[in-house]
Amino acid sequence: MEYLGTPQAGSIFDRRDRLIDSVLGPLEEEWCGGRRDEGVVARVKRLRVEILPDMVEQELPEKERQRRWRQLADCYLAQQLSLYPTDYIGPGRPVERILETVERFEEDLADVATVHGPMAVLVEVGEAIEVSAERSRKVTGIP
Repeated sequence: MEYLGTPQAGSIFDRRDRLIDSVLGPLEEEWCGGRRDEGVVARVKRLRVEILPDMVEQELPEKERQRRWRQLADCYLAQQLSLYPTDYIGPGRPVERILETVERFEEDLADVATVHGPMAVLVEVGEAIEVSAERSRKVTGIP
């Protein structure tokens, strides 16, 4: 709602892509003269190259400095959103991935890592197999 104004239709990843474009598009118009067909990470890198130099080298009015920090935060959000793989969660995937995704998303947005309780791992090892202690030098590959 904050960026697009209304709830969006479509899959979570279609909505994510529209959000990324709505965040980066206006910044690219302002700083880069428009969008190029690049990946999100390259787009954000190009924006940082344009936004940062004056912040580092010059005294900017406080209002302008704050505006640029907000723009950099928006770039960070767009980049982090783009790093969530589209096939990581969904039908046929382990349910633990949903928790991992929520935890990572919380860390990306709030810089807080909440531990959601103990998780367990079960490792089962099958019957031992007999293997000769010696290996023939004539055998190639894995015996």
